[in-house]
Amino acid sequence: LDVMSRERYDALVVFYDFRDGIRQRRGTKTVYADSTYSPTADARTDKEKRWEKEWTDAFSRKGAPKLYLFSVRPQVQEFLEKCASASGGSVTILDFKKSAAKSSRGKKRAAKSEENPPEKADESGNGTDGGNA
Repeated sequence: LDVMSRERYDALVVFYDFRDGIRQRRGTKTVYADSTYSPTADARTDKEKRWEKEWTDAFSRKGAPKLYLFSVRPQVQEFLEKCASASGGSVTILDFKKSAAKSSRGKKRAAKSEENPPEKADESGNGTDGGNA
């Protein structure tokens, strides 16, 4: 938010798996976490929640950048979805299953080139043609 108040951006684009989520602490105690790894019930005070309103308000201001979130996780944290929505941006869940077919074609090409490997060097570091190439 500090950068957004000093500099103008049309959009902020975030690519992330969003598994770590948001963690908020009071001293050494976690009072809130929406992480996939260790969710924690919300034990924050109203004062400790205030930053969330500041973020959504900042993204909803006229001239604020649109927030676009791209994730491989089925669900982005609710708070971040609110920020994207407030900004006029969006959340996109990427499905790599469709692109797996494309990457498997690349693996086939790599396997084919292994069948006809390039000329190997002898102990002196020269190619097997004696270095006369």
